[in-house]
Amino acid sequence: MLAHTGFMNVPHLHLMLTHAPIFISLVGICMLVVAIVRKSSELRAASYWLLIAAALLAIAVYVTGEASEEAIEHLAGVSKRFIEEHADAARISLIGSELLGILAALGLFVERRRSHLLRAVVGAVLVTGALEMLSFTYTANLGGQIRHTEIRPGATQALRAPSADRGEN
Repeated sequence: MLAHTGFMNVPHLHLMLTHAPIFISLVGICMLVVAIVRKSSELRAASYWLLIAAALLAIAVYVTGEASEEAIEHLAGVSKRFIEEHADAARISLIGSELLGILAALGLFVERRRSHLLRAVVGAVLVTGALEMLSFTYTANLGGQIRHTEIRPGATQALRAPSADRGEN
């Protein structure tokens, strides 16, 4: 485990990085849709570069997530079950993100060659991107449940339950 530097530790770095591939991928996919509507090869290329960047950042998120697990698994209130579920989903998200990055790189290659495969590659990027956004959403939700008990299943019922501390019956 990496030591706390006084400024930032590995879990902090993981939390800072974790949103980047999600939102960069979302922007890249939306940009690709706009590129299709406008028939803009420049926008398509820019969207591919964003998806490649997101795939690279996803590696950093995954690596810091592994190190974060070791740092927080023994903290009070942390559920090992939620960590494991999040880690399992993160592996799938990482694979999906890397596949999306590879398809985006293929898209750049096909763009430059003006290949007849352009439509197929764009379609594959869109479908994979949509599936990846679902995977990212699921993974992020599980990650949030590690420390945020208020978003765990059934938490809203517990939050609404009358409490003797609040003087309710």
